[in-house]
Amino acid sequence: MKLKQSIRYQLADFIGPVIVYYGIVVAAHVVLFLAWIFTPATIHLGGGLTVFSGLFLFICGLCSFHDNLPMHLQNGVSRKTMYTAWLVVTVIVSAAMAAADTVLATLIDLLDLPIWGYGSANLFFTLFDLDGLAFGQ
Repeated sequence: MKLKQSIRYQLADFIGPVIVYYGIVVAAHVVLFLAWIFTPATIHLGGGLTVFSGLFLFICGLCSFHDNLPMHLQNGVSRKTMYTAWLVVTVIVSAAMAAADTVLATLIDLLDLPIWGYGSANLFFTLFDLDGLAFGQ
């Protein structure tokens, strides 16, 4: 197994959990919106989507070596190749999730619902003072 196959193998390991994660994020936003309908209050998401994504990636990174290391060693892949592939996969997944978080936060801001208070609280928007763009107005 070479570097390219190792990257594909490890990337396939992340696809399912990332889909489940975003399913949970969307479901949580729907549940919060439904809760707001019955008890109107402003909800602040703490650090926003990017903080939860960072925590998710940290946990995925901790768990990714458990299954991959024995499989790679059994197929004669060096630890250096496996680690290089892990770094590439980490960059790919992190970049894709950052883009997805920004798109999701923009979509939430486009809805312009009073439930979120000052917007979706995306870390990117907060750092660059783009929070609460109020696209709907």
